[in-house]
Amino acid sequence: MTSRQKEMSKAHKALLIAVMEALKSHDCIDSYTIDAHDAWPEWKEHGFDRAFEEFKTNPRPFGLKKKSERAWFSIVLAQQDKKAVDDFLIGAIKERYGL
Repeated sequence: MTSRQKEMSKAHKALLIAVMEALKSHDCIDSYTIDAHDAWPEWKEHGFDRAFEEFKTNPRPFGLKKKSERAWFSIVLAQQDKKAVDDFLIGAIKERYGL
């Protein structure tokens, strides 16, 4: 039995394009590739650091208004450095709920 990934929907692709274009317009990535199943940004030098700092300090990073865009923004960041994103999110939850 093969595990075949389901193709990305048009709505999902539109969300990823919005995120990638936000990263590109803020000089974090040079370019990106989106295929039927995934997306890959080509990070500029220190681009991830700028994007991650924006993620940590701004509830609407780079002007992304939709919750779904912000969620995909965090997923794109996690592709680059999952531990940093996870550590930040866990810390924020602990701080928020006094854990």
